[in-house]
Amino acid sequence: MNSKEAKVLLPRTGPDHFWKTIQQHYAGEDELTWKRLAMVALRENAGWPIELIAAAFGHHKGHVSRSIEGTKKEIRKRFRAEPDFLGCDAAFDDNHGFSDPDRPQS
Repeated sequence: MNSKEAKVLLPRTGPDHFWKTIQQHYAGEDELTWKRLAMVALRENAGWPIELIAAAFGHHKGHVSRSIEGTKKEIRKRFRAEPDFLGCDAAFDDNHGFSDPDRPQS
């Protein structure tokens, strides 16, 4: 969220712009936040299993799972996805973007 408590538009124009926005409005220079974002990226973008992420970061899989879910929920609260990403006509709402554990896909 920005200083006016409004959700920040999370751009989908390219990875550089996306991560710059994440840095400016969410992670800053916080190493722990970046570590959690890396876990989310490995899970969401690369499809890594929780067990391998846990091994890579030296954590238990339960901790990794909770970290990923908590980070995704926090991102959903702070950002809104840019509409019309990759030709999608429907506007995104709070529950689109990262997969939502509270609303599993069929």
